[in-house]
Amino acid sequence: MAQIVLNDAVEGEHEVINDYFFHRLCEPIPVMPRNGGDGDPMPYDREYLPSQALAVSERFLLLFVAHPSGFVVARILDVMWAQVWRWERSVRSSSIVEVPVGRVRLLSLSPESSTLAACVGGTVNLFSVASLYRQEQEPFLSPTIEGGSSIKDVSWLNEHSYILLSSCGNLYVGRMDGSLEFLMDNVDAVDCSPGADYIAMARNDELRILSPRLNEESHIALSLQPWMGNSDDSSVKVDSLKWACPDRIILGCFQLTLDGMEESYLLLVIGLTVSEILPKGETTSTRLALSVDYVQSFHDVFPGIVEDIMPAGSGPHLFFSCLRNH
Repeated sequence: MAQIVLNDAVEGEHEVINDYFFHRLCEPIPVMPRNGGDGDPMPYDREYLPSQALAVSERFLLLFVAHPSGFVVARILDVMWAQVWRWERSVRSSSIVEVPVGRVRLLSLSPESSTLAACVGGTVNLFSVASLYRQEQEPFLSPTIEGGSSIKDVSWLNEHSYILLSSCGNLYVGRMDGSLEFLMDNVDAVDCSPGADYIAMARNDELRILSPRLNEESHIALSLQPWMGNSDDSSVKVDSLKWACPDRIILGCFQLTLDGMEESYLLLVIGLTVSEILPKGETTSTRLALSVDYVQSFHDVFPGIVEDIMPAGSGPHLFFSCLRNH
């Protein structure tokens, strides 16, 4: 079994550049109206921060934005024009529909943007995007995980199934018939590969790769030691996992103190060689062959992860989006 050791990682360089590829098209627009209006100008409760408050559909040119009592759906062009012409508006007042579903922790769109998942506590509310466009506010499914924990993360396998990670580390697979199947516990983070061919998870100090049929294909040991302070007073916990591209996985980790506080933030970029092999004696069933090419670390990339700004337990903190088709 391959092993990833933090001490063996090459420290990545921090470089400040100003030749950005992206250009801001208009001025920022508030989520909620300022100066009173039809809502509170402070959109989020610091003690209940959403981990993913925004979802974007390039297919339908729609924005989905969470606020304390639900979420709103707005056309991207409506929001842009509101700022280009300097109308005194917000995303909420520019929206085509507002859905009062409760305090949304995260919003997640299915791969083809046909379904929106809005997670509130331990319930995942599934909405048809076409129905939201018609200003219909009711979800077509609202399955709930057991045990009283909340939903930490959602990853889509395809248009018809998804995986849920609870705040206590339980992993489930959900389907469009409303079922939720418990898979395993003690999972720290999870994500699907580009194309959802495989599932990666951090569990019990290992990086594990599963097939779409949820069979374990490969695993790599993670030997992560605290990188600052007294190692006897802290441990390292994987907060986020993002399978960025076919040959690269990114882990976001923080140090966990004895009293449960989250300190500093570390990014590990793991370069992989991924291939499929045909085991001896098999004729059709292939297995995944995985090897680690390099590990690169980036320390303290998010200095804002301190208790005064980001309360402990409000992760996953790593929000990653790759423009694969541009």
